[in-house]
Amino acid sequence: MGQRRPGADPPFRAAVNTAIQDLRASESRYLDRHQDGVNGMGYIVTKGDEVIWSPSQEVGRLFSEQIQALERVVGMPSGVSIDTADSMEVDPWLLTQFTGAALDYLAKTKNTRLMAMASGCVEIAIALNAAMTGCWPEVPQPLDGLLARSRKVMGAIEDYLLVCGPC
Repeated sequence: MGQRRPGADPPFRAAVNTAIQDLRASESRYLDRHQDGVNGMGYIVTKGDEVIWSPSQEVGRLFSEQIQALERVVGMPSGVSIDTADSMEVDPWLLTQFTGAALDYLAKTKNTRLMAMASGCVEIAIALNAAMTGCWPEVPQPLDGLLARSRKVMGAIEDYLLVCGPC
């Protein structure tokens, strides 16, 4: 009597198929949880009824956490907060004050590592401030690069503002 191959055994084949289905379901759940910004929902920042920025959840959370850290460094609130699972609240007046204070602080620092760590967050804050107020802030001369990069970092905001000079 010949031996049966393990794959030819119907209960074995059913068990393998069930395991494969379980792996696919597990992979799908993993991807649903970890693809923020790819297939997942993100945050929205609005000005009135108009959406001015819609970062992925990863980008929105990272920006929120970085700006909270900068609030502690600068010593004042930024006016940026996440108020629901998909909405980021921005107080334009506070953001304007905070952006100015952050720029002054960075212009005075000689710490290049601090500048490197803070610059991306400040660039986004500058662009958000411009979108909320309708104009770009005055930037101390040593930080001209931050202003130039902030105009590029969020192209949709630049399109929103079209042409706008300092306030």
